[in-house]
This record gives sequence, C-alpha cells and structure tokens, in this order.
Amino acid sequence: MYQFKKGGSILGDLLYYEFDSIAEFLNYIENAPTNIAVWCDPQYLASMEGNYDFCQTNSLEEAISYCRFGTHPDIEKLEHLNIELNKYLTIDNHQSRKRNYYVGYAPNVKAYLEGNPLAMYCKKNPQRKHIHIYYNTSVSAFVSKKQILHRGVITINLVEMLEMMGYSVSLHLFNMGFLANQVFYTNFLFKKSGERLNVRKLYFPLCHPSFLRRLVFRLNEVTPNIMPAWPFGYGYPCTDEMIRETLKLKKQDIVINKPDVMNVFGRNLFFDAEAMMEYIDKQTDQEHSLKSFQKRR
Repeated sequence: MYQFKKGGSILGDLLYYEFDSIAEFLNYIENAPTNIAVWCDPQYLASMEGNYDFCQTNSLEEAISYCRFGTHPDIEKLEHLNIELNKYLTIDNHQSRKRNYYVGYAPNVKAYLEGNPLAMYCKKNPQRKHIHIYYNTSVSAFVSKKQILHRGVITINLVEMLEMMGYSVSLHLFNMGFLANQVFYTNFLFKKSGERLNVRKLYFPLCHPSFLRRLVFRLNEVTPNIMPAWPFGYGYPCTDEMIRETLKLKKQDIVINKPDVMNVFGRNLFFDAEAMMEYIDKQTDQEHSLKSFQKRR
C-alpha cells in the first residue's frame, strides 16, 4: 500500500500509495496515526483545521462521510450541470459511418437495382480501442471551487463522449504533488475499462475541494518519511511533464491536471469545456481530434 522509494522520482524521493478502492483509502486515513515528528503542532493539521470557504466542508468527518456514501447537498446541481454540458456538446463521430453489407438496418436501393449482393446499409464496427485518462486531484491553494467543479464535470462528459465514440475508457484518479526533492503520489483505479460511469460516485473525488484539502491532506499528515517542510503549504501540483515521466505514460494517454493551465477559470462551464478539450487535443495524440466536440446549434 505505501512505499518509500529513495531516488524513485525525477526530483528525488517518491512517497507512493496505491489503493484498490476509495473505501480502502478512507479506512486508512481514519485509522493511521498522525506523523507527529513532522506535524507536531495541531494548528498545522489542515485536514482538520481548514475553514469552510477553503474546503467547502465543516470537518474531516463530514468530508469522509460525503466521499464514502456519495451523498452531498450539491449532488443534484452536479447532475444538472452534467446534463446541460452534454446538451451543449456533440461529437462528429467518424467511426459510425455506414457501409454496404449483406445484412443491415436499411436497403441501398441503388446497389440492389445494380444486382450488388452488398445491398444493405450497416454501421461500421471498428476494433474497440482503449484510452486511459489520468486525473490529478492536486491543485494550488488559489484554485477556486468553481474551477474544480467545472474541471470535474467536463471530465465526466469527456469519458461519456469517448465511450460514445466507441472507445473503452479507464479513469485513473490520483494525486501527485511535490516539494523540494520529494514527490508525493497516490493512485486509485477509479473506473475500470468497460465499467459503467457512476456520476454520484465520481462527484466528490473529481468535483469537490475537500477531496484534496481534507482527505488527501490527511494522507500527507500520516505519511512516514515526509520532510518537515510539508506542513507549510502541503506541496505543489506536478506539471504534465513530471506526471508523464513519473508514470511512464504514452502520448495518447490523457492527463487532466491543473485547471488554470488548461484555461478552466470557473466563470462559464461551456467556455471552460471548449478550452479544456483544445488543451487536451494539443497534449495528446488521438486518432480522432477532440476538436470534434462542437456546440449544438
């Protein structure tokens, strides 16, 4: 579950967690003792002392409950935003072009009159390809709750759209931050390939500030081998390049990282969606450009 790898990252040491599920993660942070050698002053326990404006929860216990049970006062708001964005965006799906075949859903009259045995229209069924999406929950202290929310909603829509295009999509939820010569990395496989997307399950980790600012911060606070400087800010989000190098990702793998870098500013969901898709398109090597996400007229 936890490994300390000296010299295991491009910056130096790697503090590495891997959890099989969110439930395992929550059980761990509830029971692991605080590293009092580093977090010796209770006022530096940001997971417990963080204020509501910053965390959008009143306590660590409240954040754990929301994450564990998928219940939150704003869950219906998220579902509404997801539906509205889905209406706004569509895909020019080149993979669904029709072709002639012996059987199909409609006749090709011209081919039939010419005596062509391939006289029925059917849809192409291309080989199903796999896409990995890596979502970094780490953001800076200056990122707003609206930026976090919009980034999460857009990611949920991205998964849905790619699956509509015929791709098999896995969503890897992780946190990767750094301070000096240490990289703090926590990994969850949150949506396996072929698994149905559960929006309520995704809401808290993807869209709520407290997943990082209480739950992941709590994981920082119980971690051995962590440097004494970590309580003063809890580190910085890693760049795309650091993530790709550390995780050995391929060019076609999609990294969802800091909202401000992807031009997600939290003012308009639709503008943020277009900017984020354009950013991803430039950073990856997809067979079908995400520029095919277009506004519905």
